[in-house]
Amino acid sequence: MSLLSSDNVYDYIESQYGVRLTYKLIQISIPKYEVNDYLFNVILYHELGHFIDMKYNISSRIAANEYPHLNEYQRSIKESHFAEYFSDIFAAQYISNYASVYLDYFAGDDPESESHPATADRSKVVDDFLNDVDNQIIELIKNATLLSTKVSIGIKYEAFDIEDIISLIPAKIDKTTQLHYVFIARWKLWLDERDRFPVQDSIKLYKIINNLLEKTISNYMVESVWKDANVST
Repeated sequence: MSLLSSDNVYDYIESQYGVRLTYKLIQISIPKYEVNDYLFNVILYHELGHFIDMKYNISSRIAANEYPHLNEYQRSIKESHFAEYFSDIFAAQYISNYASVYLDYFAGDDPESESHPATADRSKVVDDFLNDVDNQIIELIKNATLLSTKVSIGIKYEAFDIEDIISLIPAKIDKTTQLHYVFIARWKLWLDERDRFPVQDSIKLYKIINNLLEKTISNYMVESVWKDANVST
């Protein structure tokens, strides 16, 4: 399966069979028990950030351009740190600070290492990004991302009304940007709105919220396919 995320495979298919595939697989790993858990799989956005970073050499570009005076080993540490910062900011574009909330839960006290900045430093960069606070790390990442991908870093989610979920009804989504908000809504509902649900058993409520958000996504996908079919005919 990992081979199918490589460009070489798609080039081979096109050269041998004359078939050009429009979409490509992205290699991301996640524990099976978290696949349908919209509270915990926010971290997938961070992992997707690593995929984008490696494909476009964003963190390596920053390390090479900004730290030419360092030796190779020292630059590799800088590159690793910027890779984490980039992935954190990439995720925050779509899910606000909830990848950081996840990280704080599992590694809130972790200090700086060769491969990762301190968790507290990572959270601060995300908070500065979301609050539009001047931060040199963020500026370097924004500039390198634009140069490498021709796409700007910025907020890419839109909110939808969560009142239906609290009433145990799937929410109405009108646009793709609201799909990302499903993960934000999951955390907001669990952290701030649990007392408003008619179900008080925590285990049952956890599953109910997940199921309602899954139906929210499914309904939007079905409606989108239906609209596209009607437009094409």
